[in-house]
Amino acid sequence: MGSSGSCLKFKMKPNGKVDAAPADYTEAEINIVQKQWSVAMRNLDSVGYKLFAKLFQYKDIMAKFDFAVANNLDFQKSMNDARLSFHIRRVFHTINTVVSCLNDGDFVASQLEHVGAIHAEYGLQATHLARFKDVMLETLEEAFKEGFQEDSKTAWSKIVDAIAKYMLKEK
Repeated sequence: MGSSGSCLKFKMKPNGKVDAAPADYTEAEINIVQKQWSVAMRNLDSVGYKLFAKLFQYKDIMAKFDFAVANNLDFQKSMNDARLSFHIRRVFHTINTVVSCLNDGDFVASQLEHVGAIHAEYGLQATHLARFKDVMLETLEEAFKEGFQEDSKTAWSKIVDAIAKYMLKEK
């Protein structure tokens, strides 16, 4: 997945789980998420815009973004704003780093704590991340259709919960 060498080594526990600080994922769950995310990254423009189109329905979240406010919190008006495209790419590349490195829990935790600190300056709350999780799962389900089964939903739920936990520094 194009990650650094430190992200490629699994740290297996005796019970067959992978030691990843944010949560205990099985190797199978990591593989599901990494495989699906690599497809999502190849379709970044489509999946990213669908994700943010859904996020725009939450005006309290989007009011934090200059590009959204400048366009009266209207997604269609914001689509042509270079700042939206830049932010979508930035979000997806951050998720890509996290997903690529799920087996390196310390690295994942440090990256998410850094991103969380930045977002805290804009008033990040647990409710925002809960909405993000719902939107993310809905977007992935639409993107993968029948390929997004219960095992995918479970794996992704664990990943997004871990993202929220570490962005909010809940340990």
